[in-house]
Amino acid sequence: MIAGASLLINVSAYAVALGITILSWFYLLRQRVTAYHLTREFLILVYGVILFLIVFDLFRLLSASSSLMQAYPLFSFGVGFIEAILLLTAAVGAYLRPSGSSYRLFFKDIRDHPAHLLVFLLFILGTLAAEAYLALFKPFTVVVAQDFAGGSVMAVKYSSTFSLTIGALFAFFLAYPVALLVVGGLRMHNAQMKRAQLGLAIGFAGSSAIYLISSLSLFNYGLDVTAIAYIILAVLFGLAARNFRRATVFAGFVAVTPAPASAAPPPPYRAAYATSGTPVTLQEGQLTLVEVDTSSRYEDTLNALVVDFLQEERGVFVISAKGSRIHSFFAQVQGVKLYSMSESTKYIAPSTTNPGEVSIPLFDASILLEVLDRTLASAEPIAILFDSVSDMMIYSSFQPTYKFLKEAGAMISGKRAVALFTLFEGAHDEKNVMAIKSCFASQLKVGREGIDVVR
Repeated sequence: MIAGASLLINVSAYAVALGITILSWFYLLRQRVTAYHLTREFLILVYGVILFLIVFDLFRLLSASSSLMQAYPLFSFGVGFIEAILLLTAAVGAYLRPSGSSYRLFFKDIRDHPAHLLVFLLFILGTLAAEAYLALFKPFTVVVAQDFAGGSVMAVKYSSTFSLTIGALFAFFLAYPVALLVVGGLRMHNAQMKRAQLGLAIGFAGSSAIYLISSLSLFNYGLDVTAIAYIILAVLFGLAARNFRRATVFAGFVAVTPAPASAAPPPPYRAAYATSGTPVTLQEGQLTLVEVDTSSRYEDTLNALVVDFLQEERGVFVISAKGSRIHSFFAQVQGVKLYSMSESTKYIAPSTTNPGEVSIPLFDASILLEVLDRTLASAEPIAILFDSVSDMMIYSSFQPTYKFLKEAGAMISGKRAVALFTLFEGAHDEKNVMAIKSCFASQLKVGREGIDVVR
C-alpha cells in the first residue's frame, strides 16, 4: 500500500533507528572494564530486543499482508513485554546491588526483598495476562492509517478497554523502575555513575512515554508515527549506552585497591625520605614537578613515594607511554592502575588483558584532561604520576604541553589529590624549562643519591 516518497522516507527513518541501535549495542558489547556487569548484560539483551522490534515493524510496513497483521499484535506486544521485563530487571538489579556481577546474587537479593519481589512478579503476571487476552479475545482491528510521511499503511487499532489497561500497565512500568533508578542514582557517591544512572532513568521514562504517545496517535487520530518513535527511542538509549559505558569504565577502573598487608608496616611508616633525612610529604591539590636524572634508577625512588601513597589508601594512577621505563616498572606493582598511552589507541579503551589498565591516545592533551577530570570525579584521595613532561614536549611541542599543565593545575586545585609530573634533567632549552617550572607549586629532584626537595 505504501509507495513512492512515503515509502522512501519511512524506510530511511527505520534505517536511521536501526543504525543508531546497532552502534549502541556494539558500543556496550565491546565494554570490558566495569563494576556493573549485570546491568550491562541486561542492557545488551534490551538492545537485541529493540533491534528485533525495529526489523519486525519494518517488515510489517513493507509486507502488510492480512495474515501478518492478525499475528502482528501478539508478536509486537510479546517482544515489547520482554523488553519491559528486561529493563525492569536491570533497574531492580541496579537498585539492590549496583555493582553486583552475577545472576545468582541478583536472584538472592530479590528473594531477600519481598516487596520488590511482589511488585516484580505482579508486573510479569500483568504482561502475561495482557498477552493471553490478546491471543484469546483479539481486541483489535486492522485499519488503514496515514503515516507521518503522508502515505497509507496497514496498522492495528486496539479497543478502548485494552488500550486503557495497557496504558495503566506501562504507567506502572514508567513509575516503578524509573523511581528505583533515580533513588539508586542519588545515593551513589561516584558522580559519573550518578549521572549515568539518572540518564538510564530518563531513557526508561522516555521509552515508555514515546510508546504511549505513538499508541495514542494511532488510536485517536489514525496516524502511524512508529518510525519516528523508533528514532527517538534509539537516540534515548544510544545516549544512555554511551554515558553508562563511559562511566562504568572509569567507575570500575578507579576503585581504590588497598595496599597488601605485607607491603609495609602501618602508618606512621614512611618509605620516601629526602637526602636531608626528612620524610617527603606532598601538598594536596597541587602539581609537583619531579626533575629526574635518567642515568639513575629513578623509578625505584619514585616507587618509594608510591608505597607511601598506597599506605595512605590513595588510589594510585600512573599515566605513561607503553614501553617506557615507568610503564614497565609500575605494571608489576600491585595496587597501581595504569593509563597506558599508545599511538594505536584512538580514544579511551579498556585493556583486553589487564583489568588494572586503560589505554588512551599518546599525549593527546584533550583526552588526558578528560581522563584527569573523570578520575578526580570518581575517586578521592588519589595520587597521579605522569610520565613525562619531556616526552610530551617532544611529541606535542612546548606550547600545547604548557597549556595542558596550566589546565591540569586548575583541575586538581582544591581536590584531595597529589600529582607528580616527571621532567628529564638537561633535556630541554633552559627558557622552556623555566616556563614549565612556573606551572608547579612544588619541585623535587631525583638522582643517584635519592630525592632532593627543591621547594
